[in-house]
Amino acid sequence: MSEDASAYLIGVAQDLQDYLFTSMQVSVSLVRQDDLEATGERAIVLGTRETLPGRGADLSVPRSYRMQTSAERVVVCGYDERGAGQ
Repeated sequence: MSEDASAYLIGVAQDLQDYLFTSMQVSVSLVRQDDLEATGERAIVLGTRETLPGRGADLSVPRSYRMQTSAERVVVCGYDERGAGQ
């Protein structure tokens, strides 16, 4: 998530972190950085159409989101923060 992520989006990331650890015993770190496209491999990226413009440009409905997956990354891009939290 971006360095200027809101308390809401940080909470979403912490909930996911807790879920992964509790349900699957998978420990993940939360990292905040400005360039979300430059995250390393093996990452879950949470952002909005503003922080991930190349991925969310066509999102037009509040609370909507797009999830893109590959072998090394999961990217959740919401129209807004509520969308990213879905």
